[in-house]
Amino acid sequence: MTTTPIFLQLKPLKISSSIIDDGLIDMEEFQLALFRNKNKKNLFADRIFDLFDYKRNGVIEFGEFVRALGIFHPKTLLADKIAFTYRLYDLRGTGYVEREELKEMVLALLDESDLVLSDNIVEIIVAKLHQYT
Repeated sequence: MTTTPIFLQLKPLKISSSIIDDGLIDMEEFQLALFRNKNKKNLFADRIFDLFDYKRNGVIEFGEFVRALGIFHPKTLLADKIAFTYRLYDLRGTGYVEREELKEMVLALLDESDLVLSDNIVEIIVAKLHQYT
């Protein structure tokens, strides 16, 4: 008697079908894919989701997903990658990365990494980073 290996028995997880099988990725499914927890809030993940959701309708469609992933391709122009990153940090969509926005992102990334730094060190990091924006 032969048995099928367990990895062949498992169905691949589709992000777009992990909660609702509709072919769309909503925020809960996005969070679940990133953190294995649909309830964990994360500013960085929220920003990535917003940038992937070109139509601003609260879901990421397949075309939007593919288009957004293109930014990570090695042959994508550096200027396009910089523009994407700039939009990531421009939390209020003003066209400028304000010091407070930068600080919010630094704190979110530190929190996600379970790093605890003193307020003084955080301020030094933000000041150094902000001089380049």
